[in-house]
Amino acid sequence: MLKMTANSNRQQFLRELIGFLDDKRYALMRNIYGSTENWPLSSDMDIAMPYRTILELVKFLDSNDQVRSTNKLSLSFMTIIDVFFIDGSFLHLDLIFEFKRKSLVYMDLNEVLDATKTNEEGIKVPQEKHDAEYLLFFYQLNKAPWPIKYRDYFKKFNEFEYVELFNQKYGLGINSIEDIYEPNNHIYNKLRNNLLYTNGNNPISWTSNTIFYAIDTFKKQFCQKGAVITLSGVDGAGKSTIISELKDSIEFLFRKKVKLLRHRPSILPILSSYVHGKENAEKRAAETLPRQGKNKSSISSLIRFAYYYFDYLLGQWYVYFKYVSQGYVVIYDRYYFDFINDARRSNINLSESFITKLYTFIKKPMLNVLLYAPAEIILRRKQELSKEDIENLTNKYLNTFNNLSNKYPNSTYLAIQNIEKEQTLRTIINEYSKLQ
Repeated sequence: MLKMTANSNRQQFLRELIGFLDDKRYALMRNIYGSTENWPLSSDMDIAMPYRTILELVKFLDSNDQVRSTNKLSLSFMTIIDVFFIDGSFLHLDLIFEFKRKSLVYMDLNEVLDATKTNEEGIKVPQEKHDAEYLLFFYQLNKAPWPIKYRDYFKKFNEFEYVELFNQKYGLGINSIEDIYEPNNHIYNKLRNNLLYTNGNNPISWTSNTIFYAIDTFKKQFCQKGAVITLSGVDGAGKSTIISELKDSIEFLFRKKVKLLRHRPSILPILSSYVHGKENAEKRAAETLPRQGKNKSSISSLIRFAYYYFDYLLGQWYVYFKYVSQGYVVIYDRYYFDFINDARRSNINLSESFITKLYTFIKKPMLNVLLYAPAEIILRRKQELSKEDIENLTNKYLNTFNNLSNKYPNSTYLAIQNIEKEQTLRTIINEYSKLQ
């Protein structure tokens, strides 16, 4: 997995952000790491602040030298911002101007901000009781278990004080603080029933909050930015290793869900599955070497290609609506380019120009990566192809990527000589970050 340096753009930005917020009203919720220097690369920030401060912060982000780009999603109670930095590092911000879950307001923003304190690092944090209530509501109303890191964080609080507070204020009837660490229908119902009698949840407010919740749900459903990344190259170019580490890096650094697909959308099964069964067919396909197809029939090849091409035409929309529109990053291990450069692998014998022209109707992935290496290095990794075949296939892929890059400038076609794994990963991550 890709590692960032301690003095990354993200770290520098965090220091600048705390300075920017110094004279403003805010509270950094769930700050279990103390100083920004100790924050893991995967950590996000929940910051409670007035809405006008969020507008100022957005301007600060847009003018900051460390920031390459941002993705913003404005909801009825908070603004979500994904921050992409110049060096490929990343920060997720939840800027909260109303403590709300679905249609229920569960805490008062001004009450929290009026009671903030400044810690040793100069960061404004909420009172312990407000942080405790925030964690209680956040996880119980979302019916989610507390992560271990927050359970450990809560140990610094006075357990008996908060057991008593939660029982008196919300009638939870708990015996230990550990009773709130897992989703609990009794606790959920108690919290919800108590909130229904507060001012922020009167019938008029509840009705408007319900409407806003429906709008928020629609926005989160269709306004999240996913992506499709493809990795191509001859066997031995290092695709499997890079794909595995790229998946881990995107999940860890960018907090994105990742879906791995092999070669095509696969809403249609491999043709051989009708004979060998799905499991055996997939195993046989994975073990098939390049340039080994023996089919000489143009009619048979056209039928086979039409079957797989239809899978792309139909499946690309299935993949888009099921994954990309939901914010997933979809990573393909091989893609349509295999049909162009090595159709024999799929037992297809058709002209490259014909297959290339039909790519016009395929939805273009955001980022296409070609991994290649000198034949001598590939032969040390895998001895499945001759030196001549490796060089010929590599040149065909390079020419294809160059031609497609010129023809489709809105889609990125990136050829990387994959010698140093860390450098390859960094190049892909930086390119992905640029495209956000």
